Amino acid sequence: LLRDAFDAPACVRELGSLEGIEENNTDKSPMSAWREKHRLGHIISDISAGEKSNIWIRIFVFFTLIACLVLSDAMIMVEMDGGRGKTIEFGRKSEFEYKGSNALNYASCSMIHNVKPLDGNQKNSLADFAFLSNVAYLNNEAATNSLNEWFGNGTVLNLVANVTEFKTNYEEKEGIKSPVEYKLLEFPSQDLMVVAVRGTYNSWDALADMQLWSSAQLAQDVRAILPLGIWWTDILSHIVKAISVIENKALKDVSYYRETTAFVELLRGKGYDNIQIVGHSLGGGIAMITGAQTETSAIALSGPNNMISRRTFIPQITPEALDKYTFNIVPDRDLVPRIDDLAENYQRIKCRSTSNNPISCHTGMRSLCEILYTCGSNGRPIPCDCAKKEYHFEKPTSTNGAIFSQECPTEENK
Repeated sequence: LLRDAFDAPACVRELGSLEGIEENNTDKSPMSAWREKHRLGHIISDISAGEKSNIWIRIFVFFTLIACLVLSDAMIMVEMDGGRGKTIEFGRKSEFEYKGSNALNYASCSMIHNVKPLDGNQKNSLADFAFLSNVAYLNNEAATNSLNEWFGNGTVLNLVANVTEFKTNYEEKEGIKSPVEYKLLEFPSQDLMVVAVRGTYNSWDALADMQLWSSAQLAQDVRAILPLGIWWTDILSHIVKAISVIENKALKDVSYYRETTAFVELLRGKGYDNIQIVGHSLGGGIAMITGAQTETSAIALSGPNNMISRRTFIPQITPEALDKYTFNIVPDRDLVPRIDDLAENYQRIKCRSTSNNPISCHTGMRSLCEILYTCGSNGRPIPCDCAKKEYHFEKPTSTNGAIFSQECPTEENK
């Protein structure tokens, strides 16, 4: 096809001959000249704007629209979650609870295989990881207050100074100002460190989303429209890798995972063996990359996956590492965790938003409320946001006759 497109004789054979447009044409009448120009113009226009050209233009426009959709979707999510720096408000855990679904709960409500419970209460592990993914967005004061409310005073330490020191040294060594944000949370009683990576928070983060995963998304789209496209799955990672070579400099600028991987490696070098990584959205994708690179358990909430794009990272990661060390929580109708192919371990959860508001399914707090509602709160406090009308959850059950809307007097709960 490319050879024909650049082969002028082949184009002319396909579109018509040049008969009647000879240099030695002795007929100089105006009508003859007009006929020659019309015929030549017709051939040239067919070559430059023929059916084959139009097909490629349509393909280019289609993928451009897909790329714009990915970026705009990320930007909308930034606007939706822009106020996440404030302390999470709770109803008193001694007064309210979700008892859990009467039907079957999610299979991973209690994650006990290779994932140590954060404070010894294995019943809450899935909710705990979803909660910590949300904490990553909070400022340090709000994070400390929310952690004390959730786990109890002094159970978790927010090691701000350790992160600040590392980021200063890393930026000085690499000569860059890194935009990635994360927290180091210590559970002393469990001898456990948790790295919580912040997700998409501003326009720069949205651009990082697009650059790191747009090639994988486009590869998925091509596979979807090709006949027997599933047969191409094994080579998609090689195709995406070839594209990344062209984009090498741009990808390096948004490779947030390089810093988080270096941070986890530093912790391991200091003798911390029990480490877990969590994150929501972009933070979840980064958590899974770092987890696979450092062989560390990583739990993502609505994170983009890495199976197709795995060869674009430095160092490259293997399907076996993704299957062994990563876990993704995937809400219904959430587009982000459907970017790239899922690894072996994941949990699908419901999204109870209306059908005309699928973007809300990506909200981290909604997913936390869904897990609490279905798995049961088991002694954890209920975030006031869970009673928002737009979330469509029932009010928590009172253990002593208290009224949740009075405990959480927000406009949505009235």
